[in-house]
Amino acid sequence: MSQIKRATCVEELLALLENVFNDQNTNFDEFKQRPDDIIISPFAKSGTTWLQQSLHGIRSRGDMNFSEITDVSPWLEAAKIGDWNLNAEQAFQPRLFKSHLPFNQLPKGTKYVCSLRNPFSQLLSFYRFFEDWWFEKDSISIGEFARGIMLRDIANRGYWYHLCSWWKERHNPNVLLLCYENMISDLEKTIVKISDFMNVHLDDGVLRTVVHQSSKKFMLCHNEHFDDHHFKKQIELHGGPPVNPEKSKVTKGTPESSRYSIPEAITYELNCAWKKIVYERFKLESYKEIQNALI
Repeated sequence: MSQIKRATCVEELLALLENVFNDQNTNFDEFKQRPDDIIISPFAKSGTTWLQQSLHGIRSRGDMNFSEITDVSPWLEAAKIGDWNLNAEQAFQPRLFKSHLPFNQLPKGTKYVCSLRNPFSQLLSFYRFFEDWWFEKDSISIGEFARGIMLRDIANRGYWYHLCSWWKERHNPNVLLLCYENMISDLEKTIVKISDFMNVHLDDGVLRTVVHQSSKKFMLCHNEHFDDHHFKKQIELHGGPPVNPEKSKVTKGTPESSRYSIPEAITYELNCAWKKIVYERFKLESYKEIQNALI
């Protein structure tokens, strides 16, 4: 068991993340991509697992014969940590890979799917995912987390940099850009859009199966397939925090609690970050414009 404890402040959290996700552990230079590979690369807590399940369901016609979703769509930049062979054949085609990288940091010459998410809901989800796993509950406020993680060096890293890198590629025929909120409002339309991008025909019966298996209700009921149980153990072995078996990538949503209320000052800073990075580059007034453009 790891002797490393969960973080109790932002500085400790950043050090803990660097301890695991450093350049040595996240190098994937040996990866040999293929033209029909698909890399699924939203920012953290922006629909990655959901898309992994959807794309795997489309290519396999509803296969659920896997222990954990990342076993059938390995995490590109964390392959050394998770001990995944990126160049291995996969049971179904095309090969699928998970990532959280911006477009410009990914290998080129393949296909890509990315979902974007409202920065406020992404922040809440990210914070809840880390608490009581990467940091002790009640030790870091959501404001401290936002400033230390999401609002740090916004021009060169993180949510804003990632969003801009993908929005720039919205007309790239090898990129399918989606909106998390639109996925919620019309999942079937999303599945059809993805299958068209993959050039995979789904008859009505298979479409119903994939939509059903991609629903939050189904994924919550089969949570053991989406809880990172293998990877969490590997993180601990690589100097990360102790495993919290109750943590999953699929949740019921953010509970009603003042603890999960974004302070006005942070709301202001997030809006300023949007204006400084996204508006200045693309003249998009708000995330709603992205959502409407991706319907």
